[in-house]
Amino acid sequence: EHARDARLAAGTIRSLRAIVAGTAVEDGELRDAASFARLHRQHLQFEETMVMPLSRRLLTPAERADLASEMVRRRDVIGG
Repeated sequence: EHARDARLAAGTIRSLRAIVAGTAVEDGELRDAASFARLHRQHLQFEETMVMPLSRRLLTPAERADLASEMVRRRDVIGG
């Protein structure tokens, strides 16, 4: 899911930048943006309803903090 979301997010960002610059985008690009939004919402819902409650039961507060720090670090690297 993460690789797919990264690909769709990159395309969505390109499309939004084109729109802001006044350039037309293709219907397929708009469909990709809509897919990204829908799929990312589903992904976040799964994490919030399944992964987070499980992590609260199985991990210590320190382990959760380490995991959160690692996630932030990865997003900073990916986001640039």
